[in-house]
Amino acid sequence: MNKYKLNTWKNQENFVIILVEKEALAPIIWDIAKKYNVFVFPTKGFSSWSMFVQDIKAIVEYFGKEKKLVVLVLSDLDPSGKYIKEDYENKFKFMVEELNFQEPFIIEKIAITEEQVEEYDIPPMKKTYRGRDTLKIWELDALDPKILRRIVKEAIEKYIDLEQLQRDLELERRDREFLFTFDT
Repeated sequence: MNKYKLNTWKNQENFVIILVEKEALAPIIWDIAKKYNVFVFPTKGFSSWSMFVQDIKAIVEYFGKEKKLVVLVLSDLDPSGKYIKEDYENKFKFMVEELNFQEPFIIEKIAITEEQVEEYDIPPMKKTYRGRDTLKIWELDALDPKILRRIVKEAIEKYIDLEQLQRDLELERRDREFLFTFDT
């Protein structure tokens, strides 16, 4: 009965998911997100359509039906990372218009931002583009994992009812204990 899970989203106004550009950082983000039952999707850069129209759509339609969808985005601060949020917005727009998907309430880039680069004094990586121009970029990995966890935690908590989540998690714990008595 250890696999028993209560749908803690049932009593929430919002449904939160996280899209993270770097697959290598997904475990760090998942470490925090799982405490809130938030789904994390490593996108490996500009994600495939199949992930959006199959995986994300299915999870949102099951857990987030009739909820305000909140999408938290984590990506590099480079030419691709600057436009990745726009790419996700376009994919969600297509899903709304063509696949009858619910419209996202908020799509927010929570890391790495220009403000975070300044606040944490993160030095840029310099990459030469086509042998001429040097671009300054900031990798999401440059954020200290403790800071990254705090950013994710604060962003999630901004959009969920923590008291309701605690009540639901307590109910889940009691249900699990009750079910365990019959399992032995």
